[in-house]
Amino acid sequence: MIQQLIANDFVEEAYDLVQPMIERVLKNEGFYEWYKIDGTPAGSGDFKGSAGVLAKSSMMFKEWVKITSSFDE
Repeated sequence: MIQQLIANDFVEEAYDLVQPMIERVLKNEGFYEWYKIDGTPAGSGDFKGSAGVLAKSSMMFKEWVKITSSFDE
């Protein structure tokens, strides 16, 4: 969802929605497979799927900044 928001120029919305995901990774020091109802992490602590999705989103944000800053010049 985050990647599609960025791709369709809803970058501010994407940024707002990705923040809780990033905060959760930092707080729990890992990329967990899922979270229990109470918010505690479960499953693998180095789940590559969630790491990859957040990494790609990060690269898309970076590319968006690069493109939009070139318009300012």
